[in-house]
Parts: sequence; C-alpha cells; structure tokens
Amino acid sequence: MLKSEGCNIDCSSINEVNLALHAGFEPRNILYTSNGIGFDEIEEAQSLGVIINIDSISNLEKFGKTFGSSYPVGVRLRPNIMAGVI
Repeated sequence: MLKSEGCNIDCSSINEVNLALHAGFEPRNILYTSNGIGFDEIEEAQSLGVIINIDSISNLEKFGKTFGSSYPVGVRLRPNIMAGVI
C-alpha cells in the first residue's frame, strides 16, 4: 500500500532493507541509516544500492577508504549525543 501511494521507506537495519526490497521498493527509494552497527552491514547496504546515512566518524572514515567518492553517502548528526564531551 505504501509503495502504491508513492512513499519511500526509511530503514535502520539491513533486515529492514531486505524486507523493503522484498516488498518491491526500488533501492533508490530506500534510505538506510546506520545505528551503531559494524561496517560490514554498511557494506551490505552499499552492495544493495540503497541510499546510506552513516552515524559515526569511524564508519565514515572506513566508507571513504573503501569506496572513495564512487558512492554518495549522507551523515547523520546527533547533537544530543556527545560521546567523550563533558
């Protein structure tokens, strides 16, 4: 129903991405936002061709080293999470 109404889909796990693909959503209509996960899940999302947001500097650095500028990526900023800042 959502797809038929022209909606896109937002996922926070690779399982949700796979479910969205199974439901018939095109990769370009799926936004995957990593949420404290390992880089292997981000690599899998990239291999599926979905839109990716990354939520950590370390994964962003790994993404840049792995894919360079060959694959667009967004950055998730969470100003209320300030790890290491007192």
